[in-house]
Amino acid sequence: MSDKPGLWHSYQKVEIVTVTVRHKKLCACGLLPEVRRLDVIKGAGRHQKTEILCVDCGLDWIKTRVAEAKRAKHYFETGEGDIRG
Repeated sequence: MSDKPGLWHSYQKVEIVTVTVRHKKLCACGLLPEVRRLDVIKGAGRHQKTEILCVDCGLDWIKTRVAEAKRAKHYFETGEGDIRG
């Protein structure tokens, strides 16, 4: 087994959804998304879990993934630094 942490685990799909009146699920922060929301779907089949994020939380989620990708790219190119912060 490797002693290095993986970047992303399992199946993951991210969708940007326009909110309609039928959308009732709250964001992880407890607010109801109003215009758009980010649906982060992890896993597949009966083990799938969906995380709903409002615009602010969704942007934070994306910024975190961008930072992870930059660290991974740097580590891949140079072999220095951490993959995850």
